[in-house]
Amino acid sequence: MQPEQDSDKPIRDALARSDSIALDWIWDAYSPRLLAFATALLCSRHDAEETMQNVFVKIARNRARLAAARSLKAYLFTMTRNEAYTLARQRGRREISVDPQSFGLIPATPADLPAPEEAAAAARLLAALPEKQREVVVLKIYEEMTFDEIARSLRISLNTAASRYRYGLEKLRQRLKEGSP
Repeated sequence: MQPEQDSDKPIRDALARSDSIALDWIWDAYSPRLLAFATALLCSRHDAEETMQNVFVKIARNRARLAAARSLKAYLFTMTRNEAYTLARQRGRREISVDPQSFGLIPATPADLPAPEEAAAAARLLAALPEKQREVVVLKIYEEMTFDEIARSLRISLNTAASRYRYGLEKLRQRLKEGSP
């Protein structure tokens, strides 16, 4: 069993018992990161909050499925991604409008907190990436997921996850060289 799964054992047990405390524990452990991920995908804090509401309604309705997931973290990020894109489709959004100020991404460690102007520049750079590259870059950098975890979360191959990350970083480097944050 992986360490991440061990740390989620109390949550899994509560989910399996249909104990409502599991929702509180999931909210406490994952909601800031899931909200940041949804915001990065949708480039809208408002839409990300609606996505989170939909995700937690689904969790509440189907706790047993989540309890049986191989990786709780991967499953939650997959649910969030699917709900974010469902919301975008329902609203008829073909192109996602970008509001980088609303990204609110959370660094992996508090010591990594950038200055506000650096955070805004990073958000603008991320917002300029194609969605599929942006989601991989966010999961790799901000969530410190492995390519295997990213591949499972996004239901893509390991090579696809790695190549999207590589292409995303190349685009970010090019934009930095051009001097456009």
